[in-house]
Amino acid sequence: MITMFATDLDGTLLKQNRYITKEDKQALQYLYHQGVDITIATGRSDREVQAVFKELDITGHRISQNGTFAFSKDNQEIYSHTFSNDVSVKLFDFLHRHEFPCLISNFDNIHYAKDMPVVQTLQPLFKTPLVFEPELKQSLHHDFATSKFMLLGDTEALLALETEINQLFPHDISTFLSAQQCLDVVPKGADKSHALQALLKRTKTDVQQTVSIGDSFNDTSMLSFTGYSYAMQEAPIFIRSHAQKVVRHVHEAITDLIDLDLA
Repeated sequence: MITMFATDLDGTLLKQNRYITKEDKQALQYLYHQGVDITIATGRSDREVQAVFKELDITGHRISQNGTFAFSKDNQEIYSHTFSNDVSVKLFDFLHRHEFPCLISNFDNIHYAKDMPVVQTLQPLFKTPLVFEPELKQSLHHDFATSKFMLLGDTEALLALETEINQLFPHDISTFLSAQQCLDVVPKGADKSHALQALLKRTKTDVQQTVSIGDSFNDTSMLSFTGYSYAMQEAPIFIRSHAQKVVRHVHEAITDLIDLDLA
């Protein structure tokens, strides 16, 4: 029997990055009431994860910002991994020499330092307000605890930027595409599988009884790590190759687990 079910949000549980289907909600509630721990593992902020759990009308574990933070279902901090002030400022200076829209996260909020018209388009995709802070660079000097830089733009251009960033900051950062036109820059070693591993250790949960489901490059380590794994059908073939099975919806994965007498 499974004891934990870990799901990504965008492109997995959240359809069109905005809503949860009735079928997926009911399936997760079923697992929850069967005693299975539900974990959300996402690039989004902890506040957004809390909003999703409220929408699901259940409680669960929270892995946010691609593994930089992890909290248990009883709100105990399990894991935290942020940039030093010095690296944050250097990354800020480098990234703001480019024209890519840049969002900068700490635990509480998602910030931006340049007034960008694209924010009006982006805001509906987030469950919390984006915070405009013109003096953001000054905040980075004073325990801002930066957890993620998010760059938006053409995929090929982002991949070129990714190469340059990794050459300049080889010991300080990890990078990956969290969506087709979104490049995430997080502290070196931060990823969903590391945060999930810390969560499993704290909750004394067997990884072989843990399920994960996702659709993006930031999900591959998690999919390879857990005892059971599902990739979304629309995910690139590279991501699908890291999962044991492919499904169209979260509720299909849960139905499969029930059919296998695992839930």
